[in-house]
Amino acid sequence: QALFQGALLQAEADLKSAEANVIAANADLDKAKAVLVQTKADYGRAAVLATQDSISMQAVDLSKANYHSAAATVAATIAAVQQAKAQVNLKAAAVTVARTNLEYTVIRSPINGTVVARNVDVGQTVAASLQAPTLFTIAQDLTKMQVYAKIDESNVGRVKVGRTATFKVDAFPKDTFKGMISQVRMN
Repeated sequence: QALFQGALLQAEADLKSAEANVIAANADLDKAKAVLVQTKADYGRAAVLATQDSISMQAVDLSKANYHSAAATVAATIAAVQQAKAQVNLKAAAVTVARTNLEYTVIRSPINGTVVARNVDVGQTVAASLQAPTLFTIAQDLTKMQVYAKIDESNVGRVKVGRTATFKVDAFPKDTFKGMISQVRMN
């Protein structure tokens, strides 16, 4: 799960970065609108002064160019805000995908029982082609388990069908298990 948890954290960080970019783009838009207001006022004053022959036409043209440039900057900044918002949506989708991938790293089974054999390693990619792969072998009810045991020759005389037996296994060295002898066979 560690790789998928890392991918989720990275996707969440990318989302926060994209959200910060939206805030910065909105601030740039506010700044561009303020410049537009200023250049529009400058152009209006220059146009009035030009009618009174108090300013050169070059100054009026420069003022007009500044105004149009500021208007274009506002339009470009609006587009940048929309692009930043689209990036937020994209990063939010990446977070959803990363979260889903993380959730898929845990295998849940609707079957009760005890796992007696694991056929895959942790982290191994499991792919099903024509048949479903066997991931685990599960014992449904360990109270009905049969144990085939080899008994030392010196103890065979005490082993009889119907008697109770106790045994230990390496997996649980402190536990003693009880059962009943159902058959005695050669070898």
